[in-house]
Amino acid sequence: SRHCVRQSQECDDGLPGVPVLSVAKILPRKGPIMAAKMNLHAMRSIRQAGQAGGCIEAIAAATKQGAFAISLWKDAASLKSYVHSGAHGRAAKAMADIARGHVSRHMDWDGPLPDWSQWGELLDGGRFTPTKHGQDVTVDEMHEGPRRKPRLPLRA
Repeated sequence: SRHCVRQSQECDDGLPGVPVLSVAKILPRKGPIMAAKMNLHAMRSIRQAGQAGGCIEAIAAATKQGAFAISLWKDAASLKSYVHSGAHGRAAKAMADIARGHVSRHMDWDGPLPDWSQWGELLDGGRFTPTKHGQDVTVDEMHEGPRRKPRLPLRA
């Protein structure tokens, strides 16, 4: 079941005291070097999320359909302070070279983290940011969720 209270595409306008769910998918470039760089940034970013004030729970998972990051924050302000800071901020800048693009969506949320089978559905209506390597990305590819439960996801 979905627990979306209200979508807030821009996390600036979240309601005070209302938890915010962030769902993101990164479409990595092909190759083992790109995968290794992506994994390194994911490990550092999930560690930062776990230490960030306001992070309730976070998961990062690599799948054949892309790298997913799902996190629940106590409010929009805590999500916003995390997004452009520290390891996550550096990872966001690195995506220009190691990813084909990134789709994300933020929404007010009143439940636990959604099951992996909902991740693609939750990206519907999200904002896609292509990189110079992402001119060939399709809408279907952007919103495709994992086809099976991710093995060994990183958790914060």
